[in-house]
Amino acid sequence: MPPCRPNTQSFYQTNWATAIQYPLGETVSATSTTEIFLTPVWCESTNGRFNEQFLPLMDSSLLTVNGQFPGPLIEANWGDTVEIIVHNNITEPEEGTAVHWHGIHQKHTGLMDGVSGITQCPIVPGGTFTYRWKASTYGTSWYHGHHALQYGGGLWGPLVIYGPSHVDFDIDLGPMTLSDYYHMPYEEIAMDAISTSTNLTIFAPASDNQLMNGMNSFNCSLAPANSTCSDDMPKASLRFESGKTHKIRLINTSVEAMQIFSIDRHKLIVVTTDFVPVQPYEAEYVILGAGMRADVLVKADANPAESYYMRMSTQCAVTKVNETFGTIYYDSTPTTVVPATATLPVIPNFSSTCGDPDLLKKKPYFEKTVSSPDMTLIYNVNFTQNASGNHNWIMNNVTFQADWSRPLYLEAILAEADGLYNGSMVYPENPARADTELFRRYGHLVVQFDADNPGVWSFHCHVAWHASVGLYINFVVKPKELRGTKIPDDVRETCRVWEEYRQLNGQNALPFDSGL
Repeated sequence: MPPCRPNTQSFYQTNWATAIQYPLGETVSATSTTEIFLTPVWCESTNGRFNEQFLPLMDSSLLTVNGQFPGPLIEANWGDTVEIIVHNNITEPEEGTAVHWHGIHQKHTGLMDGVSGITQCPIVPGGTFTYRWKASTYGTSWYHGHHALQYGGGLWGPLVIYGPSHVDFDIDLGPMTLSDYYHMPYEEIAMDAISTSTNLTIFAPASDNQLMNGMNSFNCSLAPANSTCSDDMPKASLRFESGKTHKIRLINTSVEAMQIFSIDRHKLIVVTTDFVPVQPYEAEYVILGAGMRADVLVKADANPAESYYMRMSTQCAVTKVNETFGTIYYDSTPTTVVPATATLPVIPNFSSTCGDPDLLKKKPYFEKTVSSPDMTLIYNVNFTQNASGNHNWIMNNVTFQADWSRPLYLEAILAEADGLYNGSMVYPENPARADTELFRRYGHLVVQFDADNPGVWSFHCHVAWHASVGLYINFVVKPKELRGTKIPDDVRETCRVWEEYRQLNGQNALPFDSGL
C-alpha cells in the first residue's frame, strides 16, 4: 500500500487530539500492516550501491542492508502495525545482530525495541527475527544496528511514518541523511576508543569523510600511499519546483559528529524536531547531534536558472573533513550548472560546549503541562581509566557491560546549562520534547519523563564510541508489571538459539566492548 501523505492544517487539527489523549501509544486504530524484509550483510566489493568509494574498503568491508548503503527507506502510515523481518546474513566474519527503531515509543511492545542484551538476545548468523510494533507517532527517524557498534559499519537506514502536518507544504522530498564516515573497520576504532593512552582528550580516530544521503567524493590526497582511490563520485542533489514549498527530512545518522545543515540563498523553516511538531521558526542553518532529526520547509523562491549549494559542516568531532556539499537544482536546470559562491551564514564555533543553541526555539506546537516529578535521579557522567589503563565512560562510577538506544523518550527537557545541577528547578512553560538531545561539555541536562510504559529502557549517549565504553544505563519501569509479562515464543527461541551459538563459539561470539 503506498504511503498516505496528509499535509493539510485541517487534517491535523481534526486528528491531533487523539494523540494528546493517548500520548505514548494506542493513538489510532491499525489501518494496515506494513511488512518489510531487511538483510544485513557484509559487502566486500564495490558492486553495491556505494556512493563514497575508497577502494581499500574492500579490505575492511562494509555492512549493508539489502545490498544498499544507506539501507532502504522504511515507510509506514500513522496507526499502522509495522512488521519487519530481519535475516542476519552477517558472516565471514560472523556476528550476531539486532535492529533498533530510533524514537519509536514501543508502548507495550518493549521486547521489539531491538537492543541486544537488553530487550532481546542477538539474532544468530543465518537466523531470522520478526519485529512488530505500532506506528503510534509519526514523522522522521531512522533504524540502526544496536549490537557491537554495527551501525558505525553501515547498518542503518531512514524511517518515515507519514501523518498529518500542522503547516502546509507542497512537495515532500524525503529524507536527507547527514553522517560521518570511517574507512577503518568499526572494531578497530572501538579498540582505539578503549585503548590505553595518556591523552584523554582524543580517544578515537578521526572520521575520513562526511556524507549526505551516503554520497560524497573522497579527497584522494588523504589516502594512504600505494592505495587505489576514486575521487569523482557523485554528490547528493535535490530538485526544487519554482514557487513551491518543499519538505526536507534531516537525519543525523553520525556515530559521533554534530552536523550543521544550510542551503545557500534559502531560509529554512523548522517545523518538527525528532517526532515533535514545533511552532515554526526560521533558521539560516540547523544543528543536529547524532541521532537527532528535523523536518524543514524550504520555499523555492530563488533564481531558477542557477543552482545552489547544500552545505553540511561538522563540529564537536574528530574528523579529516569538516565540510561537505550537495546541490539544489530548479525545475529543468541542467546538472552542469555549477553553484555560484554565496554569502554564507555565520555559524559560531560550538566546539567549546557542544550544547544545543536552539533548544529554547523548539516550542511544541501543542502544549503539554509538566508537573512536579514523583522522584528525582541525579547521574554524574565522567571519563576515566580503569585499573588496566583502558578508557571507560562512567555514570555514578559505574560503566555498563551487557550480559551477553532506545534513546530515552524525554517527555520534557527542563534545563540545559553550564556547571553542576544545583537541585532547584523553575519549570518552563511548554518545554521542548525530544527523544535525543545534546548534553553540553562541563554542563548539565535536566529531563523529565512519565514512567508509564513497563519495560527496560535504554538511556545512553549516541556517540557510538561512548556507548561502546559504557556510557549507558537502563531504566526498569514498572517492575511488578514487567515480571508478569509473557515472553513471546519467538523471543524465547531467539535466546535459546543464541545460547547454543555462544556455547559453540565461546568468546568469539561476544563483542569485546559493552555490546551495544
